[in-house]
Amino acid sequence: MRRISLVVLSIGALLALSIYWQGPATAQDPQMETPAGPVYPGGDTATGWGDWWLGQRIAGTWLNTFEVDGGEPGTTITTQNAEGTAVTSAGNAFLGLGDPAVAIQNVFHQTWKRSGCRQLTFRHLVYGYRPTDGTLVFIVRATGQAEYDSHFEESNGVLTAEFFWPEQLLEPLDPNTEEAPFLSIEATFTGRRLHVP
Repeated sequence: MRRISLVVLSIGALLALSIYWQGPATAQDPQMETPAGPVYPGGDTATGWGDWWLGQRIAGTWLNTFEVDGGEPGTTITTQNAEGTAVTSAGNAFLGLGDPAVAIQNVFHQTWKRSGCRQLTFRHLVYGYRPTDGTLVFIVRATGQAEYDSHFEESNGVLTAEFFWPEQLLEPLDPNTEEAPFLSIEATFTGRRLHVP
């Protein structure tokens, strides 16, 4: 009995000395520290983790081609961010509804949220202005969905572009107005991810 007590006492002494020499585990290993905050955007946990998962896979720059019934194909380059925002540079997409006297703003911002396993819904605003004097002619509110392939290298989708008179969205300021647009057109698009060589 005395021999077992000495063995237990010796093991206890060695354990106490090792803790004393090394300090608490969290002081020695910063990986065990509590994270500063969540690693996914806000919202409930299930939605947040789903958004985070999709966001990590679609983040990057995409070249898109649009097809509008009765119009020339248009192009955009979109840089998507993992947290639910994106910035797009437009080529000739929806350029002045065929009127060369009207141009669209070249860069616009959008917001997106996950709406399926490999699908998102997005919305953005585009300004149509007259280049000769800078007059704002219309505002386009585009809403659409994009679906990604299983490798997150290609996408395709549809969007609805709603054309509003400036006062419809600006007086009072309400980009989410329920008021009817003066024109609405449908478009389809395909996209491919841009890689660094």
